[in-house]
Amino acid sequence: MASPAIGIGLFMLVVILGAIGVSIVAAIVRWRDRVRQPCCGECRYPVEGLTTFTCPECGKDLREAGILVPGVRPRHRVHVAELIAATAAACVLCGMITVGLLSSVPGGRVTHFTRTTTVEVGSAGFGPLVTSATGRTAAQGSLSAAPAQRISLVEQSSGSAPPRVLEADMARGTWRVMNGPGTTPTAEVHAGRLPIGAGDVSAWLSGGGARTASQEQLDALAAYINGGGVNAAAPLTVSGSGFGTMTTAAPWVMWAGAGAWLVIFGVVTWLIVYGNRARSGRRGGG
Repeated sequence: MASPAIGIGLFMLVVILGAIGVSIVAAIVRWRDRVRQPCCGECRYPVEGLTTFTCPECGKDLREAGILVPGVRPRHRVHVAELIAATAAACVLCGMITVGLLSSVPGGRVTHFTRTTTVEVGSAGFGPLVTSATGRTAAQGSLSAAPAQRISLVEQSSGSAPPRVLEADMARGTWRVMNGPGTTPTAEVHAGRLPIGAGDVSAWLSGGGARTASQEQLDALAAYINGGGVNAAAPLTVSGSGFGTMTTAAPWVMWAGAGAWLVIFGVVTWLIVYGNRARSGRRGGG
């Protein structure tokens, strides 16, 4: 299952790039909007040489609208967009700081792990089963006791029959048996819903060769698979052979930080737009 950090991170990147883009457009518009000759402060109509204080273009009184002259920066037309872009960038920065602070509280971080273990079945008829597991946990204990979200088991047998892989997806509640490495890829051989039963485990194992297992062994393997690669019972022997971890902010931290500042951004944006309309109304009414 994909971490929400990926989607939220991409959203933050888009916001920052958008803010940069708006700033570039504003700079271009400001440069193109510069005053080259005296003009009306309301409509930019050239007023040099006029003998009256009334703009012939918009009818405004130049003593109220003002006269823009070269060297004085005019009011550019994208000031609202610039304010919104700056607000978005500030909210993204504050959101990142909020996520960092929330990650330090208990339960604010989650560990993503990959785990490779070897399962020995108490029978001479089977080779070791190699389990590859992936998942995440907020617990600080041993990762060998953390149930995985997805596991894959393959028998390392020296027999002539190619092994078949059993995959279990705990997040979706499904399992399937696939042809193993070194064989021609085909569709799944068997599939079903978790929990997997001892009969399905038996069909998986016997499909790789003429081997049998006791009911106790099959029940133990089924419990091991349904438990996410943990809770192994006799006659199984499980030994760890490799671990990998990556710690990130917990999903609730990501959504809480992003959601709070998204609401703040919406409120501030509404205030900016409302304030601009109010100012425009006052200027028009004057």
